[in-house]
Amino acid sequence: MTKVALLVSRQPRMLEPNTRWLRALSASIEHSLQQGWSLVTGEGIVSMEFAAWEYERRSARSEIVPTPPGKKKQALKERDEMIVEKADVVVAVAVRENGQLFGLAEKSIGNKPVLSVMSQELSPSFSGNSGLVALGAEPLELNLYFHSERA
Repeated sequence: MTKVALLVSRQPRMLEPNTRWLRALSASIEHSLQQGWSLVTGEGIVSMEFAAWEYERRSARSEIVPTPPGKKKQALKERDEMIVEKADVVVAVAVRENGQLFGLAEKSIGNKPVLSVMSQELSPSFSGNSGLVALGAEPLELNLYFHSERA
């Protein structure tokens, strides 16, 4: 089964349902599930926990990569490297230009499919997404607007 890593650079802990990176993550999860991909992710960060929860809620396969012991910054870097290494497909959901996740996605271009979520209305949190496309990632156009009806 194809494994996907959904990359989201650090985001504020306080969020609202209409938060752009959360909408992009939700749409990326939906796209990944439609493709039949399993998820490889980590723990302890809102974006990773949300993706794992959404996969579990839908009874889809996921693998949680634990954070190795050690100094926090180095341990998180190693965890992220393991996630991308285990993935067959990398989706840059919301990555900052020149950040760690940008670098991991960039290194993956040419080695495995790298998709980058695109939209005209995206915030600076997505500054690396278009840069990845310029480097060879495939643009991924998703509907980031969700509509609900109220009774």
